[in-house]
Amino acid sequence: MLHKIVPMLVLGSTFDMQLYLMKDEVSEGAMCLDGTPTGFYHRTASNASNVDDWEIYFEGGGWCYDEMDCYGRAQTSLGSSKDWANGTTIHGLMNPDCHHNPDFCNFNRVKLSYCDGTSFSGDVSTPITVNNTALHFKGKQNMISSFNKLLSMGLGSAKRVVLTGCSAGALASILHANWVGDFLKKNCPNLETFRVVPMSGFFLNHDNIEKQPIFADEIRNMVNLTNSVSGLDPECLAGYGNDSQKWNCFFPQNALPHVQHPVFLINSGLDYWQTICIYLSQLFPNFPNQTKTGNGRCNSFGDYHHCGQNPDMCNQTQIVQMNQYMTDFSGTLEKTGFRQGTGGGAFIHSCHTHCEAQTPDFVTFSVSNYTMQEAVSKWWAAPSTTPTSDNLYDPCHYLTGPSPPRSCNPTCGASYMV
Repeated sequence: MLHKIVPMLVLGSTFDMQLYLMKDEVSEGAMCLDGTPTGFYHRTASNASNVDDWEIYFEGGGWCYDEMDCYGRAQTSLGSSKDWANGTTIHGLMNPDCHHNPDFCNFNRVKLSYCDGTSFSGDVSTPITVNNTALHFKGKQNMISSFNKLLSMGLGSAKRVVLTGCSAGALASILHANWVGDFLKKNCPNLETFRVVPMSGFFLNHDNIEKQPIFADEIRNMVNLTNSVSGLDPECLAGYGNDSQKWNCFFPQNALPHVQHPVFLINSGLDYWQTICIYLSQLFPNFPNQTKTGNGRCNSFGDYHHCGQNPDMCNQTQIVQMNQYMTDFSGTLEKTGFRQGTGGGAFIHSCHTHCEAQTPDFVTFSVSNYTMQEAVSKWWAAPSTTPTSDNLYDPCHYLTGPSPPRSCNPTCGASYMV
C-alpha cells in the first residue's frame, strides 16, 4: 500500500483559516505546555446562508505520558505556540471546497490548536518543573477559554454546530461532547443542531501482541500526572467508585456510552496509529520515570516492523493477528451499546490509515457503495431519531492467503497519510 503524505498546512499564499493567539487569556490560565499563549485558527462563513453554521475541530497529535516525555513535547509545536504558522487549511471533512465537502464547506470554521498533550483535559494548578523548565497542564482551561472567545466572534448566534477532530482531537470531541453541548445550549439561544464527528479517535484499551497493557499504562500515568480526570465526563467518572480507576473514562469505549448527542464515528478497524503504537508498542526505557525524552516505542517488535507499516508485508500468521485487532475493535464498539441507539452512525473501514477523513480519502474510501463523505452527508441530513443501525458501515477483513495481496477493499488504493 502506498502512503502519500498530505500536510495539513498548505504552503500557498492564502489559507482557509487564520491564527488567533489568545494572549489576554493567559491570565485565565489558558496556555501551552511551555507557558506560551494557546490559540485557534478561524474563518468566517463563506456564504451568507451559513452565517450561523459552525464546524469546530479539535487538533490532534497524541499525548505525552510522563514528565520527560512532556518536557520534550514542550519544545515542539504540540507544546508551544512559538512557531505556529499564521494560517492553515484542512482537507476532507474540513475542506472549503464544496465539490468535496458539500455539507460543511461554507460553515464558520475553527481549528482549536493542540498544545497541552492531554486531549484538552489536563488541569494542574501549579506548574511541574522538569529540567528547570515549568510545564503547564492547562488543556481543560484552553478549551474553556477558546469557546468563550468564540462567543465574541459570532458563535453565540449559532444554529447548527458540528464538533469534530482528528486522532487525539477526535478523542477530545468524544470526551468533551457533553461539555460543549451544555455550553452551546447555555450560550446559543438559537441552537437547533449539535452533532459530533470524531475522525480516527476510537482508541482501544487493548494489550500489545505480547498481551502487555502498554497503552493502558501510558494513559493511566498521563491522566494521573496531569489531573485529566478534572476534564472528563462526570457521569462516566461516577461509574467508577474507586478514584484509582477513574482514568478509564479517558478511553472512548467507556466515555461514548455517556455522550448525549448524535455521534458519527469515522475510523479504520485496523487504524495505522493503533497498529504501531498500541498493538506493536512497548514502554519507553525507564517509564514512567524516563531519563530521556521519548514518546513510547511504537512499532517496536522487529518481526512485525514491516507488517505494522503495511499489511501487504504481513505473513500469514501476522495477518491473522491484524484481523484479530479488527475483530476486537468491532467487538469493543458493540459492547458500548452505541450500535443499538438512535441518532448515531459509524463508518468503520479496513484501510490501514489514520486521520484519513481529513485528506482526499474522504471522497474515495467506500464501504457498501458509500464514500465517507456520502455516509456523513446521509447521517447529517437524517433526523436524530433515526436508528443508528441505518447509518452503520462495517469493515471487511484482510485476506489471509499464503501471500499478498491482503487488502479486501479496493477503494483503499493509494491512501493519504497525515
